[in-house]
Amino acid sequence: MKLTVALALVTLALCCYSATASSGVCPVFLDIVNKLFTGTFREYLQSLQPYHPTEAMIEAVSELKGLVNLLSPEHKATVLQLMGNIVFSKECGGLPPK
Repeated sequence: MKLTVALALVTLALCCYSATASSGVCPVFLDIVNKLFTGTFREYLQSLQPYHPTEAMIEAVSELKGLVNLLSPEHKATVLQLMGNIVFSKECGGLPPK
């Protein structure tokens, strides 16, 4: 993964966590989304276990993770950046991105 992409992912993760207090976004949800895009398949599934997913849910999110894994690192970073823009938007009660 290119250094700029890695830095973008880390920055977004940190910004999202700091924005949760003002925007009301659940930090656990942000962590799960982050694992969907940056974590391993195992890390992602483990993050979902506390919420008692059914077999159908596990099958669906496994397929989703497989599709996300097909994205290039640059596209993953771009999608996460867009999500950050949404979290920080005035509609979500966050701060505008820099």
